[in-house]
Amino acid sequence: MNLSTLFLHAIPYGLGVSVFVSILLLSGMWYNPEVMLHDYPPDIKKAYGPARNPNSRRQTVWMAILMFLVIIVGLILALISLPRPSGFAQGYRYGLVSLWTTMMTFNLFDLLVLDIPLVLIKPKRFILPGTDGMKGYSDAMFHVRGFFKGTLGITLASLVLALIPAGLWLLL
Repeated sequence: MNLSTLFLHAIPYGLGVSVFVSILLLSGMWYNPEVMLHDYPPDIKKAYGPARNPNSRRQTVWMAILMFLVIIVGLILALISLPRPSGFAQGYRYGLVSLWTTMMTFNLFDLLVLDIPLVLIKPKRFILPGTDGMKGYSDAMFHVRGFFKGTLGITLASLVLALIPAGLWLLL
């Protein structure tokens, strides 16, 4: 497979991960906005303080576990649907491009479909009590910086994690 074919192969898996994780995020925040308190801009977190709902911590952990599982399943499906590579180098390249593209698709989706529209729309349901009108709700750059941090993390993780499928393909 050439590079462009590898990218095109992984994008649908990244979109699938994006849709499922977005459903989890939005439904979790709809039920209890505090489940994403750690991801709010600093001024909002400072003004709001610690979570007020005693169930928020447990709900955050469960949501994180579910999101992690969705991401892992998406990555595994993207990898196992690839044709078998002919050696370690090709397996590493397949794994690297597949992992990076799947996660980067989600990172881009998160920025363009979730974060930026939420900054523009500012749904009342996701505004924490006592923080309405704060600057952080309009700070699109907060999310753009998060996108670039995510890009760096995705790149580093992909460089390391691609060793796993490359090695497994050799053993199987």
